[in-house]
Amino acid sequence: MSLKSYLQARFCPQPQQETAAGVNAGDVFQMVYGRLPDQSELDMLNGWSSSLSPQDHLGLFRTAINAFDHQKSGTAFTVRFAKDDMQYMVFPGFEVALDNKDVSVSVQLLGGGYEQHLFKFFNQTLKPGMVFMDIGANIGFYSMFAASKVGADGKVISFEPNTENCRLILLGMHRNKFQNIALYPFALGDRTGYALFSTHIGSNGGLIADTEAMLLNPNCTIVPIIPLDNLITEKVDVIKIDVEGAEGLVVSGAKGLLEKHRPIVASEFSLEMLSRVSGMSGRDYLQYFQDQRYDIYICDRQTQELIAIKSVEAFIDDYGEHTRIEDLAFIPR
Repeated sequence: MSLKSYLQARFCPQPQQETAAGVNAGDVFQMVYGRLPDQSELDMLNGWSSSLSPQDHLGLFRTAINAFDHQKSGTAFTVRFAKDDMQYMVFPGFEVALDNKDVSVSVQLLGGGYEQHLFKFFNQTLKPGMVFMDIGANIGFYSMFAASKVGADGKVISFEPNTENCRLILLGMHRNKFQNIALYPFALGDRTGYALFSTHIGSNGGLIADTEAMLLNPNCTIVPIIPLDNLITEKVDVIKIDVEGAEGLVVSGAKGLLEKHRPIVASEFSLEMLSRVSGMSGRDYLQYFQDQRYDIYICDRQTQELIAIKSVEAFIDDYGEHTRIEDLAFIPR
């Protein structure tokens, strides 16, 4: 029996819309998530899978698992890539290993629109011989880019708790023959122990609440967590932090390094995620850097320029939507 016939007989005997790949998208979605998709979810799955060949049934499964937020739609299925699922994307001076079914970072890189404002910032900031720290390295784009910029006399220190992302980082290191990247496959925080981690969409993921309900979530994995100050004592010049709201925990566990070496820091910033994951207000997060005599800037997505935040109070008061996400630069005076 074909995969299509099995799924239709087992889960959805009623006819449903088929994707361009020739497999019933509703069947696949129901098998992965245990419920029928709504029309927007079906349209999304059809869109993401439209480039698949008619025989690539496994590809459709991988796409269905990757394409939806596991915080909202839990599934007992996980995704691992094989040789045929990945490719290398060439950039000036380096290459990045991509998962073809990753609908978050990989697809943005392939489309040429991935965080160009941050790329410009790091391109202007990183110099040969520097030490760059990539906290929340994802698939390793910034780690590979930074390794090419700081050169053999510099160093890149990467942290990433998602093991599939770590595989892509290591493949990128092999492909580029980089000897200046140190990869740590765990999370950073304000304590030593364990943390609950879940994938979100594609290669994105983050820490989740340590509760019985989350432990029963099939997307939950247990990862080691450690304060940065317990691990790294060497001088660091530039730090990138993008950890889906755990930025406050990372900074709380890295105050010794930050206050001693005063690196340039680029950080994702979200009032909602900081409060939910780190238990910290956005005001307190920014105030720490201001107290340490850092100037704070928005890395503007539209102009790709730095816009100074002259008043933390005014910035927070006028922030608008609680779920708004910005990228900030903290530059020591």
